[in-house]
Amino acid sequence: MPSQALWIDHKLPMTPKLLHLFYPPLCRHCGEDLGESSILCKTCFSHLEMLDPAFHCPRCFSSRKPCKECSKGYSPITAEAAAFEFIGPAKTLVHEFKFHQAPYLAKSLASFLLMQWCKLHWPMPDSVVPVPSSAHRTFFRGYSPASLLGDVISSELHCPSLPILKRRFGDPPQTKLSLQERRALDADRFILRSGFDVKDKIILLIDDVTTTGLTAKQCGFTLLAGYPKAIYLLTICKTFTNY
Repeated sequence: MPSQALWIDHKLPMTPKLLHLFYPPLCRHCGEDLGESSILCKTCFSHLEMLDPAFHCPRCFSSRKPCKECSKGYSPITAEAAAFEFIGPAKTLVHEFKFHQAPYLAKSLASFLLMQWCKLHWPMPDSVVPVPSSAHRTFFRGYSPASLLGDVISSELHCPSLPILKRRFGDPPQTKLSLQERRALDADRFILRSGFDVKDKIILLIDDVTTTGLTAKQCGFTLLAGYPKAIYLLTICKTFTNY
């Protein structure tokens, strides 16, 4: 179970206090003057409402329950869930984490994932597996967001975080792609690294955002080559739209 040391503190260090005398910190979501070092004001932080699993499909976590889509086709993912909908302050936190050099947010965001995991009553994972970023984006960003999340979660759940998956070189980012363009991507986008034993193991797949679910499914199909017992997906945010 997660330790109490991971309860969220919205006051996150951003810049030296001396710098704040000249450039007062602003809420990254609404732009209000914070008056002290932080990333979200108290009002925006209070709007971080975690999703209730009771109102979502236990398989794909859609907002439709029961979900008719899950009966239409096979998925390698046993079940998936997210902590937040991809809107408002939660979306801002994810953007800061991914695109604005904020690796220090990993611990707080992982805490939300762990709190959601406790509500789901999923089995204890044998391994945590981050969805890998492309080598290009990891190089220029300086870190892989999912890997940082995986490190925190694996530490709290006392199981290893394994870099089992690797993106093929040249795999494009999907942020600005349409659904049709995403579906046109090569299904063989991930490689299962050798030297890792996942046979009959329960895997907890970790990512920052799920939109169409295609990336997670492609990761899942790649992982099936190692014959795991089950694959669960947990993300910070999920998009609930007719994408």
